Amino acid sequence: MARFLIINADDFGYSHSINEGIVEAHEKGIVTSTSVIVNAIAADKAKDLTKYLDLSIGLHFELKEVVDVEAELK
Repeated sequence: MARFLIINADDFGYSHSINEGIVEAHEKGIVTSTSVIVNAIAADKAKDLTKYLDLSIGLHFELKEVVDVEAELK
């Protein structure tokens, strides 16, 4: 079925609670896509989105507030 309206939930990865809200909204049929902030504190959970085959996923590059991801992983 063709999509006529895309509802994007921005900022996946910003926090664990935002991640949970985006997933819940998708499971309820509200959100059809999300954008992942790749250098955010909870972005590692984006790998869990692969089980949602009907969820479009994009990248959101945040250049204003940069988190050193490598340092966070140590």
